[in-house]
Amino acid sequence: MHLDDVVDAIYLTIQKRNELPDDLLLLIGEPNTLSYGQLQEEISKAIYNKKWNTYQIPKPLATIGAWIKQNIPFMEKGFIQPWMIPMADDNYELDISKAQKYLDWQPQKNLKDTISKWIDLLKREPLVWYDVNKLHFSGKVKEHD
Repeated sequence: MHLDDVVDAIYLTIQKRNELPDDLLLLIGEPNTLSYGQLQEEISKAIYNKKWNTYQIPKPLATIGAWIKQNIPFMEKGFIQPWMIPMADDNYELDISKAQKYLDWQPQKNLKDTISKWIDLLKREPLVWYDVNKLHFSGKVKEHD
């Protein structure tokens, strides 16, 4: 969820605090979320204008691989942690109807539309993109069609 949408929801909550029920629990987020597979397809389309070939690895093997990546001293640590593997195909749909009803709020931005902006920056200024996202760049910048 975009930070601007989070700030808007918090602002509206503060503005309407006297009108809201005392025990109100609100969920905020994008009502339609992308699965990891959909996310990967959107990113590959934005970078290469085609679908990446992917291969499914059994979760126990992926967990072992993630553990090795994190614990072998001569290997660079990866982002994926072993505890993430069992949740890799989870998809969380949120019911934001209470936030819509009580705050008159819904997100104005969505991940699917934001991906192209991220990739545009990556293509335009790759070293800045790596730095902003706190990623280690190891190699040459490649131009892609």
